[in-house]
Amino acid sequence: MPEAQAERLIEWLQAYKELPYKVLATLSDGEEAIIAAMNSIWPTAPHQRCQAHFLNNLSDEVLPLDTKLRQQLKVDLDGLPKIPEYSERLQDPSQKQQPDSSPFFQQSPIRHETQS
Repeated sequence: MPEAQAERLIEWLQAYKELPYKVLATLSDGEEAIIAAMNSIWPTAPHQRCQAHFLNNLSDEVLPLDTKLRQQLKVDLDGLPKIPEYSERLQDPSQKQQPDSSPFFQQSPIRHETQS
């Protein structure tokens, strides 16, 4: 069946081949019949598979594995010791630490001189 589809596509693409433009490359979703037809019409043009189609097809295979990985990470991370300050803040919202009291938000000891 792909050969019949390729032949129909070749007939359809023939009108585009006759246009006064040079085809620099072809792009498809990876369907064999489309690639065969474009290679027949424009044999010297390099072909590239559409990255969006490729990534969507890849995600179909990766998503179940990613879900399992996320579930396993959650199990593994839930088994780690809790950070006391963080656990206390989760239990008592009034213990919320202000961002500027964190050592990450301390001002740099480097002084910048300003011109007057």
